Amino acid sequence: MSLRQFIDSCMGDGDCSVILDFLDVEHEVGSYIRSSCDHDGPMLLTNPNRSHFNGFTIAGGVYGSKRRIKRIFGYDSGIYGSKYVDKPDFEVVKRYAKLAFAPEGFLLNRGLASDAPCQEVVIDQGDVDLGNFPVCTHNEYDSGAFITAGVNVVEWVAGQVQGLGMHRVCIVNRNTISCLAPINRRIGFPHYKKAPIKMAVVIGAPPEVTLASQAKVNQRTNKYHIADHIRGTTVPLTKCVTSKLLVPSEAEIVIECTSIPDSIYDDSPFAEYPGTYSFRSNAWTAHVDCITTRKDWIYQTLLTGKLPQEDSNLCAIPMAAEVYKVAKNLVEEVTDVSAFIGNNVFDTIICVKKNSNEEISNLIWTILGNKYIKSVTVMDEDLKANEEDWRFAFNTRYQPDRDTTITGLGLGASLDPSSPLFQSTSKIALDFTIPVGKTESDTNMNKRRHYKCNAKFKDSESAVWDRIEKSIFRKKL
Repeated sequence: MSLRQFIDSCMGDGDCSVILDFLDVEHEVGSYIRSSCDHDGPMLLTNPNRSHFNGFTIAGGVYGSKRRIKRIFGYDSGIYGSKYVDKPDFEVVKRYAKLAFAPEGFLLNRGLASDAPCQEVVIDQGDVDLGNFPVCTHNEYDSGAFITAGVNVVEWVAGQVQGLGMHRVCIVNRNTISCLAPINRRIGFPHYKKAPIKMAVVIGAPPEVTLASQAKVNQRTNKYHIADHIRGTTVPLTKCVTSKLLVPSEAEIVIECTSIPDSIYDDSPFAEYPGTYSFRSNAWTAHVDCITTRKDWIYQTLLTGKLPQEDSNLCAIPMAAEVYKVAKNLVEEVTDVSAFIGNNVFDTIICVKKNSNEEISNLIWTILGNKYIKSVTVMDEDLKANEEDWRFAFNTRYQPDRDTTITGLGLGASLDPSSPLFQSTSKIALDFTIPVGKTESDTNMNKRRHYKCNAKFKDSESAVWDRIEKSIFRKKL
């Protein structure tokens, strides 16, 4: 029920690599995670190379592969099993949508944990030194060391809801951090009330909490409840030492802090999830009140920047679930939604069964209303939401002058470097669906003309290929 148990489960399935060399926290750790992500490799455990970090471990690349994102859903009796690892992406998307948008009346009775592991050691304000933690610099032009795997927690909605999110945290000095969370985000909004706010940065949070923090849900939804739904039981929480904020008791490290009103700090450049550096920053700062840890803490770091990487992987399922939730109310059936494609945020592919051409128009305009999505492609139910079928449909079912919708400037993602204005973008939609004819006969003829060709297998396709492989003649004739 913790990051440690998740690591153990992955290690048991050969999906964790222990690097015995001591790696430099400035770029070297990041380069190893980069290589693992590029090769769809394992998570990494290593030791930092500075003497005052001796005895402690860095965990990186934990979410560097989609199979490990899927593994989060396989929790059962203390083990993160592989139940969902081999399932199609869309099955996991539908499960996340069901859990994230479930009624909040389920799993709300929660007692606070006593003797929380994350508070085995308490470092008081006067003894705080962020330099005693192996905070990494990952990418070539990053301005410095950033906490990238921290789940930020603030008080939200008059103390009734804990706001969760993940925002980059820069080390300003030994007892001050900066946080880039704008006013329209759960973590940023309370700060802009011009009064100090309490915030906790949770490092090494349980995987369910990390994934729940990325949910695109109503602002009054408590994301800890989503973590409960994902796990199937309550995630134990404990109260912070210096505030009323609740944090996961199973976490590795918790930084408790108070924001500094009207503060502005430029933490750029920093490599963000689109794969580019952000060069404009209005981060705000916070003073560290105390730090609590496990006795033998593990420092988790998360790779951002060039794709593929952990940041985008964490966004993939929640973004696809949001698209699915909206679309299923507008068409007869949603048969597939892309999750791990592009940067997993700006673009989406969706396959649907439709009853009329007008349904697709309604669907397109609704999806483009999502501030993050810049492009959407809609395809028929006989295809899959992947790049191979996208190319097939582009070449055989799409006419650019008829099937393209381009919008003017609207609300967009803040990290799109092509935006002419902050948080603005034009958008594009491509309709790859076969037009519904005026009569049923016309519709059937249209479908027959657009069928995707394939061989007719007497046995299953995999069985045929298995026989071919076993029959390879490896000697010269």
